[in-house]
Amino acid sequence: MENVETLIDDLIGAGKKEKCGDQILAEPLFMILNHFARMEKELSDLRERNRDVEDLRAKVKDLENQHVIEMRITHGTINGLIQVVSNIMAENEDLKQQIQSFRGCHHQELAPASSENWDEDCSENWDEDCSGQGADQGRLDEADLPRLKDFEPLQLLGTGGYGKVYLVRKVGGVDDGTKYALKTQDINEIMSCEAFRQQYRTERELLEKGLEAPFMVGLYYSFETQSNLCLVQDYYAGTGCNLFDLLWELGGMFTVDESRMYLAEIIEAVEYLHKLRVIHRDLKPENILVDIQGHIAVADYGLCKQFVCSKEGDRAYSQCGTSQYMAPEIFIGEGYSYVMDWWSVGVTAFVMMVGHRPFEYDEHQNDSALCCKILHDKPDIPLWFLDCEVDLIERMLKKNPRLRLGGGKRGAQEIKEHPFFDGINWGDVSKRQLRMPHSLDFEWEGVSDIKHLGEHSVSFLSPGDESGNNEGRESDLSEVLL
Repeated sequence: MENVETLIDDLIGAGKKEKCGDQILAEPLFMILNHFARMEKELSDLRERNRDVEDLRAKVKDLENQHVIEMRITHGTINGLIQVVSNIMAENEDLKQQIQSFRGCHHQELAPASSENWDEDCSENWDEDCSGQGADQGRLDEADLPRLKDFEPLQLLGTGGYGKVYLVRKVGGVDDGTKYALKTQDINEIMSCEAFRQQYRTERELLEKGLEAPFMVGLYYSFETQSNLCLVQDYYAGTGCNLFDLLWELGGMFTVDESRMYLAEIIEAVEYLHKLRVIHRDLKPENILVDIQGHIAVADYGLCKQFVCSKEGDRAYSQCGTSQYMAPEIFIGEGYSYVMDWWSVGVTAFVMMVGHRPFEYDEHQNDSALCCKILHDKPDIPLWFLDCEVDLIERMLKKNPRLRLGGGKRGAQEIKEHPFFDGINWGDVSKRQLRMPHSLDFEWEGVSDIKHLGEHSVSFLSPGDESGNNEGRESDLSEVLL
């Protein structure tokens, strides 16, 4: 390019110097050379653009290679998942066959029992009635694992949608004479759908963990009869002695200092459940037991929801629990998470310090009136409450779960650091070293001491339990439920 331009300059200079008659020939030559100069410039621009195109082609090729690699990884993952699903389906078919075999062998229709008491029901045939499966099998040798006849029923403690709970005394073995709470649940009902089976598994798992947790109910044995699954649990001062009953006996309310200590232990228990990725969903004074030393234990895991994996946004949608203690988000129906339990703890705190629930309604009205109060009304906090007490109740009963105390990322720690709990040594709380305000130097015996239950028989036999069932073999059912 530079050579052509130099040549043109030379020709122009020569033409000016000589001013000869050949100027007519120089002008066409100048035009030709100028044309070639433009062409060379265009070629240079094309070469530059060609380099850009080559760069783009290289990038496209790199992207294609990366895509191929990612597709291979994806196909490998899909093939692995297909294999896992195939294995699960094969295992489910085996489980279905085992369940059908078990139900065919052991769920025959039997005539109803006519006996009214335990002595008549517990006949000699009961020596081979049940095969025990201890939840804590390290506690006893296999030969010592219990059967139904190894427990003497003393009284019916309670009934619910998922079964009955009896006070029993162990007969024989290293724990002869020990009192337990025995919960019976109907096998047919539990096996009727996957939701009930999952609920049983969750409850049993939490009871097993309760042996290691300071404020949980522990499971000592589990076994089955022909018609019932039996869970042998901790017995808390008659199990009829819960926080509600204690409030009743002491005039309907605690002092603020007494409430603070009970709340501290309740918070520890709920925090433990949330670390296990479990929402209790039915926290209330009736489900908080009190032992002889006055320490509490959160009980009744029948409505607990356990999430399979830990991740932000874990949400449940079932509307369940006790209406007066249910958080607003449950009524709205858009899902709820762990923070709903802190609302229930806030209602419990109000009950302990005030003597009634914060959202009362006429029993003759339907539940929609209560729902409206919970969604829109503010709790009527007594004027004699101190500022820190008012702030605790108001923040635990925030309608918006994101603004509720305990609803942040720090969870229970937010509540523990509230001024209401100044002076509480949380290390002592977790070690059960608080001196609780009301130790029980008595046991609540007799159905009359257990309120709202009415009269009940003291037998927990079912018609299907009158003959032997699971002697000498592992239960097929337990493989599904445990």
